Amino acid sequence: MKKKIVVIGLCFAMAFAVVGCGKKDKVSTTTSSKIEKNADGEFMASKTVSKVKKCDYKGVDVGESTTEVAQTDIDSAIDSILSSHATDTQKKEGTVADGDKVNIDYTGTIDGVEFDGGSAKGYDLTIGSGSFIPGFESGLVGAKIGDTVTLDLTFPEDYTNTTTINGEERSPAGQAVQFKVTVNYVTVTDTPALTDDFVAENSKEYGDTKNVDDFNKYVKDQLILSNKLQAMWPGVISNSKVDLDSAEVQEKYTDLYKYYENIVTKNYGTDLETYVKQYGQTMDEFEKTLNDEAEYQVKCKAIANMIARKEGITLSKDEYDYEVDKAMKSYGYSDVASYEKDYPKQDTIDSLIYYKVLKFVGDKAKVVKDSETTTVAQENASSESETTTENAEETTTAAK
Repeated sequence: MKKKIVVIGLCFAMAFAVVGCGKKDKVSTTTSSKIEKNADGEFMASKTVSKVKKCDYKGVDVGESTTEVAQTDIDSAIDSILSSHATDTQKKEGTVADGDKVNIDYTGTIDGVEFDGGSAKGYDLTIGSGSFIPGFESGLVGAKIGDTVTLDLTFPEDYTNTTTINGEERSPAGQAVQFKVTVNYVTVTDTPALTDDFVAENSKEYGDTKNVDDFNKYVKDQLILSNKLQAMWPGVISNSKVDLDSAEVQEKYTDLYKYYENIVTKNYGTDLETYVKQYGQTMDEFEKTLNDEAEYQVKCKAIANMIARKEGITLSKDEYDYEVDKAMKSYGYSDVASYEKDYPKQDTIDSLIYYKVLKFVGDKAKVVKDSETTTVAQENASSESETTTENAEETTTAAK
C-alpha cells in the first residue's frame, strides 16, 4: 500500500506492526469477538488476552532537543509527501533523453545465441542510472519511442557475472554482445507543487490543514512527535509489565513468518531458509529473533489498547470508513466485505487507535533539558500512571 503520510516514521511502523503483516488465519487473541462501541457509538480498542500489569506512560520526560527540527528535514518530509501524490503518464511519441524512465523490451545475443539474463519484456530503466553495461543506456538516447534499435556492445573485461549459453556456463567478460531494444514508452512523472489548492484538496489526510502555513506546521509537529516517541516509547514498552498470552504471541509469530516468507519468495525468487543462510544466520537464530519481535509487538498492542480504553481514545465510523476506503483503493478491493475478510475490522480499528495512543503519549511527554532526562520508568511517576488492565476497563464508558 502506498502510504501518503510519510513523516511520522516510527509511529506508522508501530501501527502497522499492531495490525499484522497481511491476510491471516485468525485465532482468538481478544476477550470478545464482538466489536465494542462506547456510548457515543465510536469504536473501542479490543480487550487483549495479554494483560498489562504496570505501565508508566504519562509525563515521561524527553530532552528538549526532540522538539528541534531542522527546516531541511521539514522540506524533505514535504517532498516525500508531494512525491506520494505524483501521477505517472506514458509518453508514446518523441525521443528518449538522458534521465528518462523508459519501458523497454530487449534481447541480447552472444555469437548470435541468446543467453540467460540477457532478455526481458516491459523492463523499466532510467537512462543514466548505470544499471546496464557501458553503451546500453547512452545508446538509447535519441531513439524514437516505438522504434527498435540495435546496440553492438562489449562486456567489460572485469565483468564478474557468468551466464549460460546453449546449456554451458560461460563468462561474458570482454566478449561482444548485441542487444535489440524496443522502446515501448517513456514514463513522465508529474509531482504536484505545495500550494493552498493542494492543501485544501488533501486537507483531511493531513490534519485538516487549510493552507501552506498550516501544512508546514503540521509536518513539523509530526516530526517532533516522531522524535519524542523514538526517545521514549521503546522505554515505555520495556519498563512495562505484561503477562503475554502464548496464543497471541504465536499468531503474531506466524504473521511475521508468512510476511518474510512472501517477501523473500516474491522479491528474491528463493525460499526463506536459503535466504537466511545467505546472510550467515541459522534458521534457529532467525526464528528466535522473530519470536522476540512477536513478543514485543504483542506487548505493544496490549499496552496501547489498555491506554486507549483507560483514556477513552476511540475511533469514529467516519474515520474508519475513510481509512478503509483509501486502503481498498490501494489494494484493489471493490467491496468492503472482501477487504474485511482479509483484514479483520477489529484489527484495523486497533491499528488506527494505536496511532492515536502514540500521539496521546507523545503529547503528554514532559520536555526537559537534555541533561535532566531520567529513565522512562521515573521514580516519581504518579500512581495515576500505573494501572492494571482491570482498572483500565473500569474507567471506560460502558460498551454497547
